[in-house]
Amino acid sequence: MIFVEVLLPVPISGTFTYNVPEALADSVRIGYRVIVPFGRKKFYTGIIASQTPVAPQGYEVKDIA
Repeated sequence: MIFVEVLLPVPISGTFTYNVPEALADSVRIGYRVIVPFGRKKFYTGIIASQTPVAPQGYEVKDIA
């Protein structure tokens, strides 16, 4: 599994962690734009800031779209 840190255009500083589905694993790189769910019904376009194989602890990670 690959996880990415995504910068989003929201008034909260920092990045947000998302899972990369296997079908998209070869298609994402740092600096690429991705569409991600944010909140219950919203989707945002963000930029991948970093990648990691380490899963975050303590919360469920959503997939990039």
